[in-house]
Amino acid sequence: MDDLGITGEGVTVGIIDSGTDWTHEALQQNWRGYNPDDPENSDPYGNWFDAVEGQDMPYDLASQPHGTHVMGTILGQDPDGDNKIGVAPDTEWISARAFSALGGTESDLLASGQYMLAPEDDPSLAPDIVNNSWGGQPGVDDWYRPMVQAWQDSGIVGVFSAGNSGPGSETVTPPANYPESYAVAAVDINDAVASFSSRGPSQYEDDLKPNISAPGVNIRSSVPGGYEAGWNGTSMAAPHIAGAAALLLSVDSGLSPNEVYDILDETAEPLTDSQYTTVPNDAYGLGMLNAYEAVASISGDLGTLEGQVLQEGSDDLPPEIEHSPVDSVFAGYDVPVTATISDDVSVIDAEVWMTNDNINHYYVFSMEQVSGDHEEGTYRAVLPANLIDEDGFEYYVQARDYGRNIAQTDTYNVDVDFGVEPGEYSEDFSSEPVGWTFDGDWAWGEPESGPEPVSGDNLVGTNLSGNYSDDTHVLYSVPLDLRDSDTASLRTNHWYDVVGGVDYANVLVSDDYGDSWDIAQEFTGTSDGWDSLYVDLDDYAGSSEPVLVSFVLESNSSTTAEGWYLDNVNLVGEDTTAPNAPESLDVQSSTAGLQLSWDAPADEDLDLNNYSVYRSVGDGFDEIGNATSTTFQDMDVEGGTEYTYAVTANDYDGNESETSNEATAVAPNISVFYHSNFQDDDGEFESGGTNSSWEWGEPTSGPNGALTGDNVWATSLSENYNNAEDSYIGSPVLDLSDVELAELHFNYWQDIENNWDYGLVQVSSDGGDTWDELAEFTGRDQEWAQAEISLNDYLGESIQLRFAFDSDSIITYAGWYIDDVTVVGTSESVDHVAENEGVSIERPDVERVERDLDAVTSIPAPDGTSDYEESDVREETNAQRPTIAGLPVDADVTILETNRSTSTNPATGAYSLNHSEGTFTAVAEAYGFYAEEQEVTISSGESTTANFMLNEIPTGEISGTVVNERNDEPIEDATVRVLEDPSLVDGVTDEDGTFLIEDVLEGSYTLAVSAPSYHSTQVSGIEVVGGEVTEVSVELRPFIGFDDEIAYDNGNPENALVLNAANNGMAVQFTPAEAAIVNGVNVYVWGDDFPVPGGTETQFAVYDTDGNGNPTDRLVEPFVVDVERDAWNYIDLSEHGIVTDRDFFITSIQTEIGDLSPAIGTDMATGDAQAERSYLYVGGSFQQELAYGNFMIRADVSYELEAPVIETPEDMTHTNEDTILVEGTLNENADAEVIIYNNEEEAAVTEADAGSFSVEVPLDEGENELVARQKLKMV
Repeated sequence: MDDLGITGEGVTVGIIDSGTDWTHEALQQNWRGYNPDDPENSDPYGNWFDAVEGQDMPYDLASQPHGTHVMGTILGQDPDGDNKIGVAPDTEWISARAFSALGGTESDLLASGQYMLAPEDDPSLAPDIVNNSWGGQPGVDDWYRPMVQAWQDSGIVGVFSAGNSGPGSETVTPPANYPESYAVAAVDINDAVASFSSRGPSQYEDDLKPNISAPGVNIRSSVPGGYEAGWNGTSMAAPHIAGAAALLLSVDSGLSPNEVYDILDETAEPLTDSQYTTVPNDAYGLGMLNAYEAVASISGDLGTLEGQVLQEGSDDLPPEIEHSPVDSVFAGYDVPVTATISDDVSVIDAEVWMTNDNINHYYVFSMEQVSGDHEEGTYRAVLPANLIDEDGFEYYVQARDYGRNIAQTDTYNVDVDFGVEPGEYSEDFSSEPVGWTFDGDWAWGEPESGPEPVSGDNLVGTNLSGNYSDDTHVLYSVPLDLRDSDTASLRTNHWYDVVGGVDYANVLVSDDYGDSWDIAQEFTGTSDGWDSLYVDLDDYAGSSEPVLVSFVLESNSSTTAEGWYLDNVNLVGEDTTAPNAPESLDVQSSTAGLQLSWDAPADEDLDLNNYSVYRSVGDGFDEIGNATSTTFQDMDVEGGTEYTYAVTANDYDGNESETSNEATAVAPNISVFYHSNFQDDDGEFESGGTNSSWEWGEPTSGPNGALTGDNVWATSLSENYNNAEDSYIGSPVLDLSDVELAELHFNYWQDIENNWDYGLVQVSSDGGDTWDELAEFTGRDQEWAQAEISLNDYLGESIQLRFAFDSDSIITYAGWYIDDVTVVGTSESVDHVAENEGVSIERPDVERVERDLDAVTSIPAPDGTSDYEESDVREETNAQRPTIAGLPVDADVTILETNRSTSTNPATGAYSLNHSEGTFTAVAEAYGFYAEEQEVTISSGESTTANFMLNEIPTGEISGTVVNERNDEPIEDATVRVLEDPSLVDGVTDEDGTFLIEDVLEGSYTLAVSAPSYHSTQVSGIEVVGGEVTEVSVELRPFIGFDDEIAYDNGNPENALVLNAANNGMAVQFTPAEAAIVNGVNVYVWGDDFPVPGGTETQFAVYDTDGNGNPTDRLVEPFVVDVERDAWNYIDLSEHGIVTDRDFFITSIQTEIGDLSPAIGTDMATGDAQAERSYLYVGGSFQQELAYGNFMIRADVSYELEAPVIETPEDMTHTNEDTILVEGTLNENADAEVIIYNNEEEAAVTEADAGSFSVEVPLDEGENELVARQKLKMV
């Protein structure tokens, strides 16, 4: 900002971070508490807060000076003003420390945030800006949102790093993902989004995330004792924005936070790439920070330089369009139309022209580019739902290029369906389902988590690779056509694991295009594997509108689980096919009579409703009851009588199967101690307890009737049970003498909040002084069932029974309904005896809120039911194509005097640059072209036009061979790189050692040549002439080596470390003794006891260093490995061909949060045993860590094997002895034997010792030529 004179003076910025080194030369003079006249008495009051350790003066962690680096980027400069590392070098700072080396706690972060609002409880000391280069895990978590809102209400500009959880979608982390937060993404030197930078979209409605981008790769800034480059992360990007905000406030201190954000937004330079093709987008937000234009926009005195950068030529060929015609279209739904469009110059625009028989013109819809670039990309438009009816429509796709050439597809006629019909639709998700709409985490594909598909490889589920996020996720079915149906049902397999009583899986139905929804089914907790799901649609049969079924996963807490999955969907109409028969019916004598059990019929999991039980005594069978499970207790028996049974299966349409096999048994003699079906009276039960809802009578809620007779006992006959209920109904006294076995049997219907509210069966044998709990009942089964409970622990005693009910403080349902209570016993030996499972009530440890069912049933209509309100009606024209003088060039235009630059639109060559007034030199530059300069005069408030016509630089080729210098054998797979032009494709040698590099611009170059197991080399002075081939021959020296291991740990794992956030890890810096090949890495991974549950997946990467040992470029990009816990793991790196004589870093990089990652072992060494080689890799940067000893990561390397050197005897020695002592040296670490050759014949062999050898060698008469060679030992 030197030409504008804006430096951030008069503004104070605060940071919440790991601390700040106030003594650093680049920061000290800007600390608000600094006393330049008496530095030793500088004042931290109101200028420094340490929430972690409470130290008095600002400091930072020597091992991880994150805050010092961040602060330097905001405002750092050396005392002379020469080394400006900060954006706003005259801004003052205050700092709050909330982080240790292992992260920050919520309490420390909240305390630090409160400090920023009012340092020392004085709001007048609050900073103007707070930078937050920190965050949590992706997802909705509003724990810090009130703090951010309070800052904004107080006029504090909050700036947040977007997070390092990319490149996945919806990964911007809280608090950056709050609507009130200004989230910053990271880009590299080429303005490309960093791979780690978190992506949008926002998880909040109508909100953009990230908001803006700034440099965040290989950032140089201040660290204690000096300066350091190579830091990466959105933590490094955010302070650029904080500094830019300081510049704005120094111009106009009255700007509100939202006004600051608006200015930054409006002046950002749009950024796109092949994946994110429109602005704003989920990677860059609104684009790259342009601090100059942001400040200039409010400081005046700006003019505009604009024009085009072209090259000679003409665009004569029309675009090419690849398009698969639309099929499977449903009435009332949007129709997406996509096409791949390419052109030899650039595609300017694309459109879909659409009409139908009811209109006499075309509707024209502009297509949006969703991927690719200006030469080739995918384009998409949406034909709105209100134009899609059963009459069908026709359309075509049209594209226009830079030269105004127009291409057009054929015209396609499209039939429109009302919906799918019962009996004619099924979906197994083997391919992407047509007509289904996915919102939130719902996705189609092959699952990486959750269950295996019921059939095939694919299914649909909420997040196929992990837990669902804290939000509402909706899957909309294909529209259903039930106009001609009298009955219908949707049947599917489903599997669910959601937080019980907090999150819910809801099935909703709508017959008004989603304007309103009815809840048809609800689930919470965890299913027992794959279950059948039956959605009754009879109430919607005959609907004149399409019927929609939606599957809504409603999350109400930051704690989540694996989610909800569906497979094998069938839309069934009238069903006349009976189920298969039950199998393996068996009957046993029991305490209560005769117990039946059987196996469910095969392949009936989507159609099975219940079972009918038949009994015969002599001739013929009579139906005696129904069962929803595969067991049934027949209590209406006479002792000594033989009974024969059969069972049938019934489907939801009333079709009954063939009978099962028959089974026969003789009933035992049983005694009935108590029985009541509550028809005539209350069975002498009495209610009591706190806040009781128990009633006796005829139910009008829940099952809406008794199982037998008219009356039941229930927790309310007409309403839901009460919150905070601790109630019961108690039986009369029962005498269990004179029997050897006794049981309680009863029928029940339950609709109880799962795992939060409970029905309990209790017994007392001491007159009610104490009560034992025998069984618990919870869940929303909503069907009659039988229960059997053993009373054998109370034989010979007088007892009382209670049906107790226990509810929490929120959410109630219909409750618990009790009918047909019987206590029976027998003294005979029987086959089946009830066994009690015990009671264990453990409510989940999660925070709960009252459900908003209105919100659940107010989900929006599925995407794709929009209206087209502003018709762009056009008639087709045949306008003449204008002549364009030249073709567009993807170029940069720079003002040489100020180094201000902008890029052209590569599709049109157009550019526009705001600049201060004056006369300057503008230069247009583009790869492959000679630069062109112009003198331009820019006037305030006016536009100046400067067009450039660039000439291409001629190109040639470099061809050659790469051979082994020792034997001239060709080297295959050698890489040849042109150092001066990284855009060129590397040459790779074939089996003949030859390579070819094409399209090399005319000029002088240096080639870098490398190959696995060879020493790299460079060849300079390669001259390339346009239109010619330059021949090169390169020799490489082979790398003949021996293996070694670089290890700094002691081999004893004493502890382990894992970091809280994903994309961080542990690293070790290695120093090879000499040039070495890096073959692999050995890492010790801790066992299953830490962390819990932990994981086995992580990543590894290798970094190069500069001359000072600081990490620089990646030699090996991060790659995923699966490790074994409680073991050393070897990871092979040989394919990367790393040969280096410099230090290098090997780092792990977690793919998951700490609790789901493997931990790296440490030896906890101290003192001299601490090698000081261990580093934390956090946010893309390396910070030394000394508290945990040495990280147990080792490098497997190979050092070059050098020829032994004979030191004695000297050359031309004369002797009259028959032997001579030969002594020499070789590689110190090589474990080898040395062979001495005399006149090319093997003469002696010896073992090397510590790099030296000595051996007596026999001599021949005359001249003896001695040669020493070494041979590595094979292990």
